[in-house]
Amino acid sequence: MRRSPTVAKIGQMARTGGAHRGKFRIEVLGAVRVRADGKDVTPPGRLQRLLVAALAARPGGLPASELCMALWQDSSQAARLHLLVHRTRTAIGSVDLIERTDEGYRLAVASDAIDVRTLESDVPGAPAKVLELLQGEPYAGCEGAFFEEVRAETESTVLGARRCALERAAAGGDDELVLRWVGAAREKSPYDEQLAAVHISSLARIGRVGEALAEYEVLRRRLADELGADPGPSLQALHLRIVSGIVENARPNQQPPAQPTLIGRESALAALDGLGPRNPLAIVSGTGGVGKTALAVAWATKERDRFRDGILHADLGGYGIGAPAEPQAILARFLRTLASPVPHGADTSELASHFRAATDRRRLLVVLDNVRSEAQVRPLLPAGDGPVAIITGREQMLGLGAQFPALSVQLMPLSPDAGAQVARSQCASLDEVAARRLAERCAGLPLAIAVAARAVAAGVHREIVDDADRAGGMLEMLETGDAASDVATVLSWSLEDLDPVARRMFRLLGLVSEPLTRPAIIALAGGDPAAARTAVRRLERANLLIRSTAGRLTMHDLLRELAAREWLAGEVPAIAEVVTTLPEGP
Repeated sequence: MRRSPTVAKIGQMARTGGAHRGKFRIEVLGAVRVRADGKDVTPPGRLQRLLVAALAARPGGLPASELCMALWQDSSQAARLHLLVHRTRTAIGSVDLIERTDEGYRLAVASDAIDVRTLESDVPGAPAKVLELLQGEPYAGCEGAFFEEVRAETESTVLGARRCALERAAAGGDDELVLRWVGAAREKSPYDEQLAAVHISSLARIGRVGEALAEYEVLRRRLADELGADPGPSLQALHLRIVSGIVENARPNQQPPAQPTLIGRESALAALDGLGPRNPLAIVSGTGGVGKTALAVAWATKERDRFRDGILHADLGGYGIGAPAEPQAILARFLRTLASPVPHGADTSELASHFRAATDRRRLLVVLDNVRSEAQVRPLLPAGDGPVAIITGREQMLGLGAQFPALSVQLMPLSPDAGAQVARSQCASLDEVAARRLAERCAGLPLAIAVAARAVAAGVHREIVDDADRAGGMLEMLETGDAASDVATVLSWSLEDLDPVARRMFRLLGLVSEPLTRPAIIALAGGDPAAARTAVRRLERANLLIRSTAGRLTMHDLLRELAAREWLAGEVPAIAEVVTTLPEGP
């Protein structure tokens, strides 16, 4: 009797083991899935999926009696099994997946087409994809004694693959990926010291040393209390290295404290995008409260994937309560964070040399925030190809820009539109007109706008937006009782380094509401013209004077109010005649 072409094809597949092995993929790590050329062809019936899962668990095939037991707990259901195979093939849309053997059935696919089987010899693909693959329970939704046994057999394979992927991620420096997945892995293997070592090392490498030591202590106590054992030698050695400040491949993540959402600084962010081998340094300058730190934080957050070796951050305390930070102390901290030795008794110059060697060729971002002077920050600059640095400070630091290839980003007060956005982000009840009025009265300074908007939101100083004719008196309404956010205090820190001539000139300019030419300012100051010219340049470098669109020099309203306060606090000379006879000059 001559067989039909279809029957002949099935017979040929049985003899050759399948003509299309490469096109199917079977997934049992999680819910059972069948894919053909990437398309999901999973059969809809529960028993159909159980059949595929059972055959995936035994790639060599299963006798019909064992398949019946797995599916119905009854070995005498051969006819029912034959019908189920036929319906499964029909549901998948192909006769190529399940083939008949002498005793039963098997999947006509290579072992590497079954996801769980690829874990037995090696962990394929990138660690991120593998860890995503391993998050589900193997053979999810498959019930019965057969599948419980299969899951138990698979557990050690899955745990080993997960550990291998985490170790590869750690070796590749992807500590964030490790920390995203290692917690769940350790819950399933609470005594696994290899997993614990990966977890502890990643924490230490990104600078979370306290958490790393705490994790070690948790494991040590668990082993002692529940097993009467101590951590193994390798884990004890890792603990000792961390305690000693030595962490292999340290990858710090010392981003500055979180800042409010950055608004209105698109051009400044774009300017910082030029940081790289040709311009390894950016100097961000501007008056107090203008948002220099917020800009550095926003850029570091946006570009952190560029810096595979991490981020170092230090607040140098240039302006604030207490003395500025000493470069020697900052260098020692940086070296410890980078797992580099700190020579005992080394001076600043020697530590700076070690720091440059430790950062050479590393893709590292160094944020040196709130810098007082060029002398304070110069020893902290990294060297060589790879690392880049952002400096924020009130001084323009022109000398650094002359010595090193550097980007200069001078932050000005926000535009009225951007200032209004900041105000409304802090006080949703403000309409557009009130928000613009508030921003303008705060001279476009983000710190002042945020303080004022929060005050209005709390029902305090509503006159900031209600009294359209009110002028001056803003600093009093911006008092917070906290030096770090009190606007007058923050602005006054810029005056501490001014010499007497520059400070007197600053006070005088608080009495003048219009922008002035340089000759006019020199005439207003009186005395030695050369000293006055030097004082003008000093105020410009400190961002206490800025150029208006007409090229004249001015200060924003809050600085002017501070200057008037300073003047009134001292001796007030008779200057009315001087002001009325100022030369215009070019």
